[in-house]
Amino acid sequence: MVVGGLAAGSSRGSAVALVGLGPLVAATLDWVPMAALFGLPVHGPELRRELGVFEEASLLEGLHRPSMREVSPTLH
Repeated sequence: MVVGGLAAGSSRGSAVALVGLGPLVAATLDWVPMAALFGLPVHGPELRRELGVFEEASLLEGLHRPSMREVSPTLH
């Protein structure tokens, strides 16, 4: 979004570039604005502590929570 918006060379393109910068800045500052919608802290370390996630936890594996379903939702 940032590169495409800047490449457009218009005021609308600049607005798209600014919107695209939002998630990049939030990730750089370790800030999760969506967490506030769920009543959680927005700062990364506080959010991880509240969710019980360790600093060393892999982001690719996700959170392991017990499933509420008796049957897997995927077709095997």
